[in-house]
Amino acid sequence: MNADKIKKSFNKNKTIWDIVNLETNKTDNTERIDNLYLDGNTISDCQETANAFNKYFLNIAKSINFEQHEPSSHNPENITLLHYLMQSFKNPFQNINLKSTSTREIENIIKYLKPKNSSGYDGISTKLVKICSPFIRSPLAHTCNKSLSSGIFPDHLKYAIVKPLFKVINLKSQIKDLYLF
Repeated sequence: MNADKIKKSFNKNKTIWDIVNLETNKTDNTERIDNLYLDGNTISDCQETANAFNKYFLNIAKSINFEQHEPSSHNPENITLLHYLMQSFKNPFQNINLKSTSTREIENIIKYLKPKNSSGYDGISTKLVKICSPFIRSPLAHTCNKSLSSGIFPDHLKYAIVKPLFKVINLKSQIKDLYLF
C-alpha cells in the first residue's frame, strides 16, 4: 500500500513523486540526446539544444495559461479538478486526508533547511528564513493551513527561475585530453 511506503520512507517527498510517476506511467528516461529535431532543422550542438529547451520551458507557462483562459465549447461547470485528476491516473487513488500544520512543525522544517545565501524567485535565502523563523513561523503555518483548507495555492509561489545547466559527463578525462595534445 502506498501510504505504508510513504510512512516508512526517509525521504517522503521523493517517495510521493515515485508513486505519482508510477501511477501516471512515467518512467526514467536516461537516453542521451545526440540530435534534436526542431521546426524541420537538426540541432546537434549541446549549447543550441540547451537553448532550445530553455526557450520551450520559458514559454510553456504562457501557453498553458493562455489555453486555460480561452473560451471553450464544453460546459466548465461539469469539469472539476477531481474529474481532471481522475482522468490523468491509470488507477483511482485513495482519499487523501491532510492535517493542519502547526507552528512547531514549521519551526522544525525551517530548522533542517541548509543555510544558503542563494535564493529563488522571491529573493529570500534560506539563511534569512532561518534568522527570521521566530517571526514568520506563525504566519507561514496560517498560510499553509489556509491553502490546504481552501485548496488554493498562492499564485506568487508558483513562479520559478529556470536555468538550464550543461552537464559535463567526465570532466577529468576531458581536461586531461585538453592538455595532452
